[in-house]
Amino acid sequence: MLKNVNVLDVHLLMVSQFKYRLTKCGELSLGIFCTATPESTLPGETLSTGKPVETGRKNNARSVLLGHVVATKTRDGLATDASMDFPSDWETKKSNDDTKIGHHEEGRTICVHSLAVLPAFQKSGIGRTLMMAYMQQMNGAGIADRLALVAHEVGRLLS
Repeated sequence: MLKNVNVLDVHLLMVSQFKYRLTKCGELSLGIFCTATPESTLPGETLSTGKPVETGRKNNARSVLLGHVVATKTRDGLATDASMDFPSDWETKKSNDDTKIGHHEEGRTICVHSLAVLPAFQKSGIGRTLMMAYMQQMNGAGIADRLALVAHEVGRLLS
């Protein structure tokens, strides 16, 4: 039950998880973007934080993230609580070979931690397109034998 959970703690944990996954195995992530100008009526929470498309572009167009897939790899055949977690000392410890926690580069199972689409673009097929593109990209790269996804009810955050 989330009633007793500190929202700030949950936010900081999620930021830490994303930082870990994007740092350790960013090649297992994929985003779908569109280009918009700052005065655009594009409904997107990421518009204000988008990066410029080109340096010196006169209309200041920005690349806006509409959705993403973030993953790690595990040596296990299934996504487990340990494989979905991340080591608390990952920034100072060189390797986590002695544990099942977190990303293992030699793993052959990709664990999808997050498939997310901005609310304004949900139910438009972007999530399905993004996941299909992701599966094709990972299959083409030949870096894994399987992909594992833990699904939750609509609106519930994945760890």
